Amino acid sequence: MADIESATRHGDFAGDLKAEHERRNVGTLERKLKSRHVQFMALSGAIGTGLFVGSGQVLSLAGPLSAFLAYLITAFNVYCVVHSLGEMATYLPLPGAVPVYAARYVDEALGFAVAWNYWWQIAIGVPIEVTISVVIVDYWPNAVPTAALITLFLFAMVLVNCLPVRVYGEAEFAFGAVKLTTIVGLILLMLIVTLGGTPDGERIGFRYWGGSGPG
Repeated sequence: MADIESATRHGDFAGDLKAEHERRNVGTLERKLKSRHVQFMALSGAIGTGLFVGSGQVLSLAGPLSAFLAYLITAFNVYCVVHSLGEMATYLPLPGAVPVYAARYVDEALGFAVAWNYWWQIAIGVPIEVTISVVIVDYWPNAVPTAALITLFLFAMVLVNCLPVRVYGEAEFAFGAVKLTTIVGLILLMLIVTLGGTPDGERIGFRYWGGSGPG
C-alpha cells in the first residue's frame, strides 16, 4: 500500500513538473520589432558574404546551371524549415530560437544538441563574416592595417547586437535596405553588361554562349 502511495505521489510530482515545463515562458515574448523590421530581416537574411563573395567561385567551378540548381535545392530545404518554424512560433510564441522549439516539441536532448550546433555555427560564422568584410575592403588599396579593420567590424557587430531591440531593428532595416539595393543594382549591371556589352562594345553574354551577337 505504501509503495502504491509513493508511486502516486511520484507520478503527481512528475506531472506537476511537466505542467510547469509546458507553461514555462508562455506569454513572456515581447514584440518590439515592427513589421517592416521583420520583413527586411527576412528579405536580406539570405543576402550575405556567400552570395557576394562565394558565388564567384561557385560559378567558376560548377557553371551557371549547376550553381542555380544547388541554390534552388538548398532554398527549398530552407523554405520548409522556416515555414515549420513560423508555424510553431505562431502557435506558441516563446522567447528563444530553434533549440527552444526542438526541446519543447521533440525532446530536451534534441534541444540541447541543436543549441550547441547553433552556438558552433555562430561562433564560426562571426569570424568568417568579419574576415570576408576585410577581404572586400582590401580589394581597394588602403593603408589601414588588417587587424584594425577586423577589430572595427567585430566591435560594430557586437555593439549592434547589444543595443535595445528597437534600435537593433532599425539598424537591421538600414543594413537590409543597403544589401537589397546592392544586389538589385548588381543584377541590373549584369543584365546591362550581358545584353548591351562593356563600354568598349564587347558583347560578353553572346561571347560566353558561343554566339557572335547582333551587329
